[in-house]
Amino acid sequence: GETLGKILFSYLSIFCLAALLISPFIFPVLSDARQPAKSDQSFLRRDSYQRPILNLLSLSARPWDYFIPSADHPVFGPFVPRIYEWIKARSDDFKTISAPPHERTIFLGITTIILTLTALVAVILKKRNFDEERAVILPLAVTGLILFLFSLPPYIYLAGRQIYLPTYFLYQIFPMFRTYARLGVIVLLLIILLAGWGIKFLLDMAARSSMTVAKKRITIFLTLFIIGGSVFFEFLNVPLWNVDADFFFLMGRHSALFFQGNLGFFLKAQYAIRVNAEYSCQRNNFFSGNMSF
Repeated sequence: GETLGKILFSYLSIFCLAALLISPFIFPVLSDARQPAKSDQSFLRRDSYQRPILNLLSLSARPWDYFIPSADHPVFGPFVPRIYEWIKARSDDFKTISAPPHERTIFLGITTIILTLTALVAVILKKRNFDEERAVILPLAVTGLILFLFSLPPYIYLAGRQIYLPTYFLYQIFPMFRTYARLGVIVLLLIILLAGWGIKFLLDMAARSSMTVAKKRITIFLTLFIIGGSVFFEFLNVPLWNVDADFFFLMGRHSALFFQGNLGFFLKAQYAIRVNAEYSCQRNNFFSGNMSF
């Protein structure tokens, strides 16, 4: 109870401090977003502040996205589209339709999840003196859980009842944000940190065992080798990169940065990306993008 109270107090303190620091910058944006749309406003401004909640539904994460590997995995990749098609066939609505591949690929890794659970179990069961680690592990776990909830759709239906999730309330304040599935990247970073403590717990068990020094070293080496190999395999991506751009050619072609009338600083960039077949496009297509500042 005391530890949980300290964690909640820490979160509240951080939230209040962050809100105080960013308030001079965020209030003008919120005030601008609340203004009614006008015909003379740019399309970019109206599109940024008037995004429908359906955008959040389509660009939020689904729980299973955290457990399905990348479609570019050399072994599991061919099965990924089939898995999503099987899930979609269960119910043809937003509950079973995940975001596009470049947004929904937030695989956490089975090995990292097991190691994270190892660290949490060690803290809960108090298998060793985890007083110092507990002060870090529990806040990280709570943060990861909160971000996981915020990455989900704004609402779901259970037994015919509409249940609102945290993203729905955020949308009422910040309508300009829509791709909450990207919070899965932060969840992965937190899981990696927690998995590190899981590895530490396993290595400490080997070090405190009654084995000889030579056997301890072999056990530690094999443990690290198996964990490292498993993580490398789970996140293996083939090809290693999905960009086929000749950046030196592109940099030379668009090296001039200049002012154009009232547009201000204008940067023209050409980039190459691989487009998944779900978009009915050929891979390795080139697109041009303009960014005004």
